[in-house]
Amino acid sequence: MKRSIAAVGRAASRAAFIVLISLAVLIAAGCSRDTSLPTDPSGHSVARTGAVDLSAAIAAQEAWSDLLLAHPDVAGTGVGVSGGQAVLQVFLSGGRKNGMPGTLSGVKVEYTQTGEFQPFALTDRTRPMPIGVSLGNANECLPGTVGAIVTRGGVRYLLGPNHLLARRNAGTIGEDIVQPSRVDASAACDPSTALDRVGRLSDFEPLQFDGSDNPIDAALAELTITDLSCATPPEFYGAPSSSIAGPAPGLAIQKLGRTTGLTSGAVKSVNVKLNIRYPEGKVRMVGQMLTSKGFGDFGDSGSLVVTDDGTLRPVGMLIGGGNNGTGVVTPIGPLLTRFGVTLCGP
Repeated sequence: MKRSIAAVGRAASRAAFIVLISLAVLIAAGCSRDTSLPTDPSGHSVARTGAVDLSAAIAAQEAWSDLLLAHPDVAGTGVGVSGGQAVLQVFLSGGRKNGMPGTLSGVKVEYTQTGEFQPFALTDRTRPMPIGVSLGNANECLPGTVGAIVTRGGVRYLLGPNHLLARRNAGTIGEDIVQPSRVDASAACDPSTALDRVGRLSDFEPLQFDGSDNPIDAALAELTITDLSCATPPEFYGAPSSSIAGPAPGLAIQKLGRTTGLTSGAVKSVNVKLNIRYPEGKVRMVGQMLTSKGFGDFGDSGSLVVTDDGTLRPVGMLIGGGNNGTGVVTPIGPLLTRFGVTLCGP
């Protein structure tokens, strides 16, 4: 099979790069380099993380990035820690690392396939519809996030908060659920179009505003589209497991949300009792979890919270938070039990 001119050009560029960087490595061995370190906006050095000194890796990155980024398969560079030592990270947009150096300026080089970097738009209409993007009720100008996709009797549903999908008890069964939310589809919050409709409200647990306990803030919407995914967009963590994790202090967690995107943190408190203030009044929530700071913000409600330990086990659903980004998370177990559903996942 004949190769395209573009493919031949890329191959030639790769070959030229290998020769060029090999020569540069030899020349660099006898040359001194500027080892001044970059600083963060506050002026503090970024040369150390924990007990690992990053200075040599940062110097190597500064010295070699221009040449590395000239390669057609290199999307970026960075500095990280692997096996307890600082490494120069090279992010590949394509191809393989064949012929690329294993060390530069005496620093180990670690290669990772990331694909090309692109801007993310979690507020756009996205099809197939993944979890983690904008969602709302067609009858309200309130943004939220596509959370867990669940199944019952062979039918797929979207699990989300009552305050988002059921409009804090004001919703009626059959109301349209849209992706993106009205406020994200139109700055003026114009009515949603048929292209935005992804489901219809099918059930919800009423919120009690009389001071009694509310273990969940949750609703279920039957999905009316088949062009969807049980996973995040491919640039993020992927498909959550169908096995769940119980709440535990210190548990490492992450979530993808419409407003703050992908954030990581930890469970700080369990068996939490608190009041959440809605326009209609206070709701007393019980049996909740609180996360570390900076985990979420307005518009992230509904986000599926999963473990950040490689297993991607669902932990709960984000329903609110404090002004420092601390998240309020409802454990996933009671949500699944209330609606008799199972998680869509591997």
